[in-house]
Parts: sequence; C-alpha cells; structure tokens
Amino acid sequence: MVKSRAFDNGAVVNAGAISLLSGASGGFGVISAVNSVIGTTANGGTSMNFSFDTANNQLVVGRPYDNTVTLQIALAPTAAESSVSGWVKTTTGTGMPGVLVSLSGGNLAQPMTTRTGSFGNFRFDRLPVGETFVLWVNSRRCLFDQSTRVIALFDEVNDASFVCSER
Repeated sequence: MVKSRAFDNGAVVNAGAISLLSGASGGFGVISAVNSVIGTTANGGTSMNFSFDTANNQLVVGRPYDNTVTLQIALAPTAAESSVSGWVKTTTGTGMPGVLVSLSGGNLAQPMTTRTGSFGNFRFDRLPVGETFVLWVNSRRCLFDQSTRVIALFDEVNDASFVCSER
C-alpha cells in the first residue's frame, strides 16, 4: 500500500489516495478507484490513514476531513517473483569468471545452472517468492570454505557471495 498525500483528484488539489500494490509488479497503473481509495477534499491527503485488516482481507482507509471510513476488498494475491544474484571472488576480492553456479529447490522441475560473468557475477531471475532454494558453486580452479547456501526467498537476494581459494 502506498499513501499519496499530494494526489490531485481532478480539480481537487492534494486530495490524497491510498493505493494497493502488487509485490511482483508494483503499482497497477494509473491511480483510480479500481486500485485506490481517493480523497475528495482539498488538502485532505495529509490526514489520510490506512491499515490492512488481515482477518477480513480488506483495506481500511480513514479520511477525517471527509468524515468517512472506506473498506476496500484486497486484490487477489499474485504469484510474486524475485531473483537471486551474487558473485564468486577470490580471497583478495578478484572476481572469478566461468565458475559453475546452480540453484535447485522450490518448485523448480530441475536445477538452474549458469556460469559467472567476467567479473565473477551471476543471477537467477523469475524465481517464486516464498520458496526455499539451495544455491551451490563448483569449480576445478577453486576450493570453497562454503560451497552451498540455503536461501528462503522472500525478497530479492543480491548478496549471495562465495569466496574461493585458488587451487
């Protein structure tokens, strides 16, 4: 949910709006009555407040200037996606290109595999949020103190790093 205090509702300046968002794609386009509760009083946006009633799965918006409370049924949850990225570096911080990196678990039918780029970086996209994955590295050139990581994916992971000692 996002509170937009300065949203203008037509000629009504700073009426405000509270918008429902998706964890996967952010906003649902233009602020409208379809995805938002919109204020109707000039400068009323500064006093709009909101909460989410999890028991009844609805958005509750208070608009004191309008002397109203609005209940809006929440949008259906979407299958959110995220990513896992990181790098493979030596103990001196140099990126290791060409290292095999694999990811399994969650609802993947088979492991995903990639090789690190020229700076030792890697990335796996379009992974379902709320799943647990196993990330591991393998290289003939490196010895890893820790070659496997378990990742519970609830948000983007961009610091999945591995340090190798060259053989």
